[in-house]
Amino acid sequence: MAGCSGNQDAANAQHSREPTADKAPASTPTKTDVVSHYADLAHATFQDAVTTAEVLGEVVDARLWPVC
Repeated sequence: MAGCSGNQDAANAQHSREPTADKAPASTPTKTDVVSHYADLAHATFQDAVTTAEVLGEVVDARLWPVC
């Protein structure tokens, strides 16, 4: 950890490296790929929120109107 040891040479050497051709991405994502990825991410996030809200509603209902 160059930041903790005060060794700035190691940190500077790491940041000055140029990417090489063999480390290039296998393919460049298209705009459609990016939009699809973010749409999937948003859907998963909001689906999780809906599921959590439904469970919370069930817990609240059980506490307010317990089955006798």
